Amino acid sequence: AIETGRWYDIEINVAGDRYRILLDGAPLFEQSIQPMKRSPIVASAGRIRATGDYVIKVASYLEDPCAAKVCLKDCAGPLSGTVTVLQADRRDAENCLEDPRKVMPREEYFHTESGSFTHEFPPCSFTLFRLRKP
Repeated sequence: AIETGRWYDIEINVAGDRYRILLDGAPLFEQSIQPMKRSPIVASAGRIRATGDYVIKVASYLEDPCAAKVCLKDCAGPLSGTVTVLQADRRDAENCLEDPRKVMPREEYFHTESGSFTHEFPPCSFTLFRLRKP
């Protein structure tokens, strides 16, 4: 039983797909880590009322590039603007003091003749389109 007002040493050990909890050095319980269930690609789109810009956000958790069709309902095009991509070589990559530019956004001009287009999304990436009618 846990006592009020008493300090405890809590230790959490993770090895592979299992974790173990110890309380004051004694094992409390051990379990396997359940993998997250998520779609390998998640997307959302909207429109900015003030400017009329279309904003499309796509996160890819895949290990390989993926070509996907983007369809903006009731949008005839043409559209142009920017596409900004934040991509890493691995899903768990992060910047650090030794390599502060390891994961950096890359912005490019983008143009499509219609509101429906196919785009190749890089692996382990977040892609942001900001498009408007010329």
